[in-house]
Amino acid sequence: MFLILLYRKVEIFSKMKRLLFVLFTHIVATQALFAQLEIETTVPTGFDEAINVGVGTGYFETIVKNKSGVETVTGIKVTPLGGLDGMEILANATYEYNGTVYSASVTGDLIQTNGSVRLMAGEQIKFLYEKRAKCSIVPQASSGYSMQVVDEISVLGTDYSEQTNSYPVLFPGLSVIVPESPYNNKQVEYRENFSDEVTIKNEQNSGKVNSLIIRMEYNQQVISVNKIEIQGSAGTIERNISSNNVEIRLESSDLETLGFENGIMPANSQFKVVSYGRVEEYSATTQVKYSVDYVAFNETCQRLKNAEGIMYFQQELPNPQLSVSNILISSGNYCGNKIVIDYIIHHNGA
Repeated sequence: MFLILLYRKVEIFSKMKRLLFVLFTHIVATQALFAQLEIETTVPTGFDEAINVGVGTGYFETIVKNKSGVETVTGIKVTPLGGLDGMEILANATYEYNGTVYSASVTGDLIQTNGSVRLMAGEQIKFLYEKRAKCSIVPQASSGYSMQVVDEISVLGTDYSEQTNSYPVLFPGLSVIVPESPYNNKQVEYRENFSDEVTIKNEQNSGKVNSLIIRMEYNQQVISVNKIEIQGSAGTIERNISSNNVEIRLESSDLETLGFENGIMPANSQFKVVSYGRVEEYSATTQVKYSVDYVAFNETCQRLKNAEGIMYFQQELPNPQLSVSNILISSGNYCGNKIVIDYIIHHNGA
């Protein structure tokens, strides 16, 4: 009888241990299951904080908070919605946990921690990172010189994600301004020098520029261009030319010479391009094509539709009409068969 009671006590004790183990496991699993994350992201706002293609960066702050339970975090993934291409996270990202700042690892859209971070209830991890806009984002804008971008923030190591507020991205609105017809038709003369002028403008409500390329294309057999002046409000840059395909790159230091503060050409600003040349051969009509492209992080961006302009040159057909008058024998030596005769030749044609 005693052995039977002892067996039953041992059996009951074993069942209680199993029950307590299952109960403890359930509590831990439930605690992890009901962890509540919250994401807060601060993004650039307004025209002054907008990310300009090729100029500067935008600053972002993402805080992941654990409201309850326990959660393991290994980083965040920052993905622009709509498959948008051209936004890049810089490698200087950091994260802060328990008052200590660490360097994060950046790979594409991923910002990763150095190992797993176990967030207890009430704890948070903060990610600080910069993003810049490259050339490839420009063709994706529907119109104008700006677009709004929204990111999805996914917490790595969990299934949790949220969307950010939208933030603005701007790109330059460079255009070539030539006189309207018929004033873009310039009369030139054979074997004569000429000068020509166009305006390069960055349109209103567009992005900033700190690097650009000016190009000129023309028929060198008809005209030659030997010098170009780029005239700004505070200075002039001169370039000597020896080719019929002119390419002049202006960097930030050049733009500063022209009068643009900090070497950045803002929206609604402009400068002039003056070319000096000579007519080398007759052609009833010839042209000079001007274009301007902006450069973003050493990459030439897709040319905008208004970034080209053409100046036309017209020349009258040479039609000389010569006549001779006032034949005068000014001196003579008939014995030596030598005389000097003066002619006056009149040119009455073109």
